[in-house]
Amino acid sequence: MSENKKLLSVIHKVSDSQIVNYSKASGDINPIHLDSSYAKNTQFGERIAHGMLIISFISDFMYKNFEEKWIHTGSLKIKFKAPVFINDEIYTEGIIKNMEKKSNFTKITCSVNCTKQNGEEVISGITTVNLEDL
Repeated sequence: MSENKKLLSVIHKVSDSQIVNYSKASGDINPIHLDSSYAKNTQFGERIAHGMLIISFISDFMYKNFEEKWIHTGSLKIKFKAPVFINDEIYTEGIIKNMEKKSNFTKITCSVNCTKQNGEEVISGITTVNLEDL
């Protein structure tokens, strides 16, 4: 792998059922995610997806690019930039920014982001994963 190599992208369409199921699994039942009447009176004007649900798209993206190494050695630092709504398509993309040789592995640093179908960035971040040297 070389620096500035573009990684395999992933696309997820956010559905009502994903948000409801995420609420159940996480215990986050904030009405901004679940109650349209409540959400209509907020700054967003409608229900929004959980930020952690969208972060899971980055984890899916990293797993598709680095497989088990992501699960065992991955780390992530992100910044939320915009809300995600039901039916938004989220494009997760990234590039390898740095490859640092360590004693018995190579530390890969990637720049990642999630954008909506209209190009609006919703999350940006940096990930790292360690690849064992053979």
